[in-house]
Amino acid sequence: MFSAPTLWKTVQLTNVEDNEVSSIDVRISGVGVKQRFNQSVTELVPGSSGVLDAHNKLWYGGGWGYAAAPCEMTGQHSWDATSYQIFWKMQALETCTKRARYPIPDLSYDQFDIGYELRLPKAKTMFNGTYTGRISYTLGPHQDFDMGDIMLPSDSQITFEFTLRVEHDLKVDIDLPPGGNRIELLPRGGWQRWLQTQRVPREIERTQPFHFSTTGPFRVTVFCDFGNASRCSIRRPGDNSGLSYMLVIELPSGFVDEHDRPITKTMLLAKTPLSFVWNSIQMQPGKLAQNYGFVERFFHGRVAITEPVLHQMNP
Repeated sequence: MFSAPTLWKTVQLTNVEDNEVSSIDVRISGVGVKQRFNQSVTELVPGSSGVLDAHNKLWYGGGWGYAAAPCEMTGQHSWDATSYQIFWKMQALETCTKRARYPIPDLSYDQFDIGYELRLPKAKTMFNGTYTGRISYTLGPHQDFDMGDIMLPSDSQITFEFTLRVEHDLKVDIDLPPGGNRIELLPRGGWQRWLQTQRVPREIERTQPFHFSTTGPFRVTVFCDFGNASRCSIRRPGDNSGLSYMLVIELPSGFVDEHDRPITKTMLLAKTPLSFVWNSIQMQPGKLAQNYGFVERFFHGRVAITEPVLHQMNP
């Protein structure tokens, strides 16, 4: 007899790099064994015409190549005079039982095979990285895998360990002019307008377009040499004085954060690299793109930098 945990179970997966959590579903879909006799099967079945005939007559309903309901045959079976190997598909949480016609003094399973099905998450909703998880089942009478009261396993537990690797394509292109590794901040309308009006500008800024393409969700994190818990700053050469600045990222419609809230424009907080990772914005393509099955899209956006500062950028 065979009984196995054929119902779906959820296994939690954890990203080994950042502890991001996802999950998969698993169910047992089949079992197989290689049964072993301590004598020739022809000796167990008097009057048999050969080995295969003896195997078929040894059991009600034919040999083990004929699966016991509700299990289903797979066509995978082999035999010799002292063994028979099979694999049965299992769909329902019921017991598949074969009854012997003749006494069997000694019977063992020296091989145990398991088939399983997986329901995987959508990769485009997961962040890059390696995800791992595990699930354990018990073996023995009245356990997850039950092969009968007299069939005792050498191990009472079996553990499945899953590893899922997610790799997305990610590309960011910044439109810098030739040799332009500096961003110059200007008042709105330019310095000429300021000279003409003689009015001190409230802020200076720069809009920097970028082109972005990805096949999955992504994070944006700001790193700067100097700053506090919310803003970066630039120091003047030769002293410790400096000016702070804000970074605002704007994205087209169709993006949502980790809480499924739309994102179009938001300020990026900053802190010195000496601190831990403090504030990352998680974004993913919106539901419209997911529902229509887009795998890769090009997005255009801009970064606005405000307050009086000249920011050095590495291309």
